[in-house]
Amino acid sequence: RRVLFRSSIYPRARGVNGRTMELLRELELADAVAAAGAKLAPAVGIHSGTTLAAVLKERGRGNWLLRRIRAHGVNGQATRRSPTGPCRCTQDDLEPILLAAARQRGVDARFATELTDFAQDAGGVSATLVDRRTQETRRVRAEYLIAADGAKSPIRTRLGVPISGSALAGQQVNVYFHADLESLVKGREFSMCQIENQSLRGLFASIDNARRWVLHVAYGPGERFEDFTIERCQALVRDALGLGAPIDIEIK
Repeated sequence: RRVLFRSSIYPRARGVNGRTMELLRELELADAVAAAGAKLAPAVGIHSGTTLAAVLKERGRGNWLLRRIRAHGVNGQATRRSPTGPCRCTQDDLEPILLAAARQRGVDARFATELTDFAQDAGGVSATLVDRRTQETRRVRAEYLIAADGAKSPIRTRLGVPISGSALAGQQVNVYFHADLESLVKGREFSMCQIENQSLRGLFASIDNARRWVLHVAYGPGERFEDFTIERCQALVRDALGLGAPIDIEIK
């Protein structure tokens, strides 16, 4: 299994809603988060088409509303209802800010540490933790255990807490890549763009409007994650871009 020694290196979610920004403002972190997401702030609009190049050529700078929002940016500006507003900031930029602030305020945040066992009684929770680097085992006592470990949470499973809805809505590969597309999107910055053509069905997401991008590619029954080699991912990105001219694509 993967062992994490730091916060996420994958962009993941990109939106920080207005209420969260209010809480970050109370923690004196809102300005730092807005600054970290400044390059992504002009990205607005959800588009669709056969290739990204074709969509941007057709839409240009967009209607007056998109141009206005892009000019101001989604960057935590104050509104009539609140001293701050929504902001764009990817998790790989946001998490280090939160981690540093937490540690400065006394939080003992540990990576490469696995919860292997726990037991609850009337007074709290006893947990067994394993350092995945040294294999050292220790027991800790706490008032609460928070199961923030994802959709396949072993804690939730152990407690018998059910889930609702479909177990599998579909499968996709998230291709995080670097490519110089700044000149292509300059003045036409977009948030997301659905791509459907003969080669693929996928979704582009902006990360910094310059070099960092993500392409989510849907795949069907019979395909495996292992089938998406570096070379295939590069070809899928090129097909989705539709530039016509060669471009360097670094799959991250």
